[in-house]
Amino acid sequence: MKLDPALFTNTPLEVYEPREDTFFLLDCLELEAGDETVLEMGAGSGLISLHLAKAGLAVTAVDINPHSIKHIEDTFDNLSLPVETFLSDMFENVRGTFDVVLFNSPYLEMSCEDFLLRGTDRQALIGGVKGFEIARRFVLEVQKHLNGNGRAYLLLQKDHWEMAVADSLLEWKKVRENDSHGEKLVVLKGRFNWQ
Repeated sequence: MKLDPALFTNTPLEVYEPREDTFFLLDCLELEAGDETVLEMGAGSGLISLHLAKAGLAVTAVDINPHSIKHIEDTFDNLSLPVETFLSDMFENVRGTFDVVLFNSPYLEMSCEDFLLRGTDRQALIGGVKGFEIARRFVLEVQKHLNGNGRAYLLLQKDHWEMAVADSLLEWKKVRENDSHGEKLVVLKGRFNWQ
């Protein structure tokens, strides 16, 4: 799905602003307008959800940050687009199953300096001590929220993907890799069955 600059909004300071990783994940999505239901985990500013809703998909946006949820609801309301939102730590408050679930996972490893980051930056950037723990949690929980033929998209650091998806009930394949600004990222696509 291609980035539409007309859908950019002024992102409040307390909300993760769209960056190269956001644009990369959006570009890797293979979605078409139709009856599909889509959940974006860690929606941040809601830019990806906004693109999906404009394409005619039924969108649910989830974030742990209440400022993100308010920003998403206000943006969708201003554009008269439907969206369901959940303030949730991962799938904790999410109900139901979806055709597509996507996540631009925080993927940086925690360092001593990271304790100085504001809460929003830390939640949006730090993937755990090793950098993949949050992605791993997503991988283990997403399978309960996918429809039978559903698929999941996950962005994370290239070096972490095999550890993040180990022992998953889903089969994961690389969609594309990207080396940008010193970060080696990969988008994975997971399904219960690729046949």
